[in-house]
Amino acid sequence: MIDKNKLITELDKLDCISNINYYTNNCNSHDDIVNTIEEIFEAELSAKEMFEELGWKKMYESQCSIIYEKGFRTISFLHQSNNVNVVDSSGHIDMKLLKAINQQCKELGWI
Repeated sequence: MIDKNKLITELDKLDCISNINYYTNNCNSHDDIVNTIEEIFEAELSAKEMFEELGWKKMYESQCSIIYEKGFRTISFLHQSNNVNVVDSSGHIDMKLLKAINQQCKELGWI
């Protein structure tokens, strides 16, 4: 008898490989393929998951705002004014953090 869970796992692998082949068909280098796969993976994550992967923690959420913190750094999403406030002594936002911020804005319907 076939193990149902094993079959599902194998089918998921095939589906994943099929998607990778589809999305990387026009890639010309290893770096292009890696970047495309990373974009696919990141597109499937929620903003909260993206922030958590970067070490941020959601500290507060209400109808008016969402606040993430990491050490002394704070990112606030203010619903009423559609504003994002980033408080960071270094003034540095890397690409992964920017993607998480953009994802949160998408989930809020701002973009």
